[in-house]
Amino acid sequence: MLDLETLAKIKETLAELEQTRILLYQAAMQANATAADPATGNRDYLRTTILKLNAHYAELEEKVKRLTDLARQMLDQRQSAKVAFSQGWDARLTDLIDQLTAEEYKALRRALEQRRRNG
Repeated sequence: MLDLETLAKIKETLAELEQTRILLYQAAMQANATAADPATGNRDYLRTTILKLNAHYAELEEKVKRLTDLARQMLDQRQSAKVAFSQGWDARLTDLIDQLTAEEYKALRRALEQRRRNG
């Protein structure tokens, strides 16, 4: 499972992306509304605002990419740890079985079979 800090960063970044999307939409709507009236004088302000928002959106997009990569690495590490544990467990079981006498091995097999049947 991803750690809480990473999940919080992802959630925060997604909220920032949504805010940026809303601001871009509002700026575009305002630009459309003032396009018919060149005397409003808002064009430079709108252009600057849209450029800033676009730059901020690109930064957030890069953040999301980094967070996604981090999440992927964490999942890969978790999977690697599971595989390593499983391999170590299997190796230890083989080692333990090798140390059993024939009679102990038979008793173990009977117990395992009985457990398997009783489920």
